[in-house]
Amino acid sequence: MTEMLTVDALRPEDAAEMLRIARSHGMQHFHYSPGAHGAVVREGVVLRAVMLLRETEAGFVVDELWPEVSRLGLYAMGLLADWAEALVQRLATERERKLNLAGIVRNDNPTHRAALLKRGYEPIADVLAKDFTP
Repeated sequence: MTEMLTVDALRPEDAAEMLRIARSHGMQHFHYSPGAHGAVVREGVVLRAVMLLRETEAGFVVDELWPEVSRLGLYAMGLLADWAEALVQRLATERERKLNLAGIVRNDNPTHRAALLKRGYEPIADVLAKDFTP
């Protein structure tokens, strides 16, 4: 029987599961910015999605949001998006001021962009990048 999915804080003992998810996407690790907060969707001890979120003067930035490569992982990623939006809304209400929630969407991932537009996000900036090779 499958255990219930829960959104929870990232714990030190989640490192191996985080690495499993990162490697499933061809990465060696996640970038953890100073001051970032981690949230996960777990099913028992198994992580189904990982989010790293940090607060800046302009609002909140999602540094990393990655699902396990599965349908359940995609569902879990949606749970984390819902959790982050509820958190930022609660803080905006408590602080009595507007707060943004933002993240970078790569141009080579139109599905990600379409999903965020459907959730009510709007493009507010362009990120320019330049490749440097050895």
